[in-house]
Amino acid sequence: TQSRSSAASDVYKRQAIDTLKVSNKSDQKWLLFMPENDHHDLGLLISNYILKSQGIQVTFLGADVPYSSMKEASTAVSPTNLLLFFIARQKPGDMEILLENINKDFKALQTVICCSQDTADCLPNFKGQTKITAFTDFIELVQKK
Repeated sequence: TQSRSSAASDVYKRQAIDTLKVSNKSDQKWLLFMPENDHHDLGLLISNYILKSQGIQVTFLGADVPYSSMKEASTAVSPTNLLLFFIARQKPGDMEILLENINKDFKALQTVICCSQDTADCLPNFKGQTKITAFTDFIELVQKK
């Protein structure tokens, strides 16, 4: 079926990126995830590759990650940065609540939110949270650090 084929494809994509041999030449640690009910992780996979190719340590949680699971993983790996994408339509208020929780629970971390310009315009602005609306901006951000 389509879902089995898609799941197998996802496994192969992750394995290809995971085999990328890089030396962790950066003190940065990024935690990558998609919020609950968002399964569109291609951008997250590409970001994983970009970060690893820059020698940055990455923990990839993938798509449809409950906030509690992301929080648990963060405690375990102590990231310096969070990266999430808003691709799928969320219920009204869900994105704002997620960003408020991140702001409350992860004040010391830099959070990068990748989304459309329309979505970025509607989201609240919190200190330490950067909205990226183009992949070129993400690449520039990573190369600056």
